[in-house]
Amino acid sequence: MNELLVREATVHDIDSVLPLMQGLAAFEGYSEQLKVNRNSLEQLIEHNSQAGVLVAAEDSGEVPHCVAGMLVYFYQPFTYDLKPWMVIKELFVAAKCRGGVLVKHCLTQPRRTV
Repeated sequence: MNELLVREATVHDIDSVLPLMQGLAAFEGYSEQLKVNRNSLEQLIEHNSQAGVLVAAEDSGEVPHCVAGMLVYFYQPFTYDLKPWMVIKELFVAAKCRGGVLVKHCLTQPRRTV
């Protein structure tokens, strides 16, 4: 595997992220109710300042990168200081990339990325 980068998803990642979201829905048993589609994912990535998608992608020197996993987050202000904290809503890793250090990387890297 080439170097792994955790970064904000872009519209160029939609074709890689959408199947991961569909895979998560299938795993959790709500495929039939899944409302995410290409357009709604584009809106989330491009226009939502309170939520977003991070991707773990292989830096192969090519675009688009091979997306190995995705993390969906939102910001929630806590009452004691009203500062927004990042809350992880979903984390899903492609089946072919499971079993390594990817999940640990996805959980530790966001605080440096966002």
